[in-house]
Amino acid sequence: MSNLKSKYTKRYEKFLLPASAKLKEFLEELFLGNDNICWISVRPKSIKRFLAKTKAKLGEDQKYNDPMNEIQDQLGALITVRYLSDVKIIQDKVDQFISGIERQFIEPKSASEFGYIGYHFIKFLPTDITANIDSDDGPDFFELQIKTLFQYAWSETNHKIGYERHQELTEEQKKMTAYIAAQAWGADRSIEELNNQLNNGTPDV
Repeated sequence: MSNLKSKYTKRYEKFLLPASAKLKEFLEELFLGNDNICWISVRPKSIKRFLAKTKAKLGEDQKYNDPMNEIQDQLGALITVRYLSDVKIIQDKVDQFISGIERQFIEPKSASEFGYIGYHFIKFLPTDITANIDSDDGPDFFELQIKTLFQYAWSETNHKIGYERHQELTEEQKKMTAYIAAQAWGADRSIEELNNQLNNGTPDV
């Protein structure tokens, strides 16, 4: 583990930190003038969180046999938008300028469940990002997430409540969590509907 920590610390300092700053500039320039983007953030995965993730299990086995190459969110970007319809618009523009490896929409397995919602993409780092950085010590990909404000708020809360605590919720806590998730889901759709009505001149009924 100490050898892995040393390797990742070097990657973090030499590659991930400068690459995250350049990727943020790249995305901000790409979406310059888009008023429906609330913010763009890019972060390197912290050394502490990387080492914790290497211990993840898949059943009885280790999930990652080669974590330096298999963990895909060492460099992560998040684009937060106002409306559900903006997600597809942003996705299409990203696809136009950045080639990808994988895309995934993550949602609860059934309508009666609550949990994380969001669009995840694994993209190749543009050569503009890796220029003048020691790219021999870094991944050639990054994780991109596109979320609405309410998806972001709920995913952050759910991550803290469920993923990081590693404890079983009581029935009452599960009901509270499901209620919050439903409110975020409904708020997204209500804002989308209201925005469509206002833009189309449809009277409120």
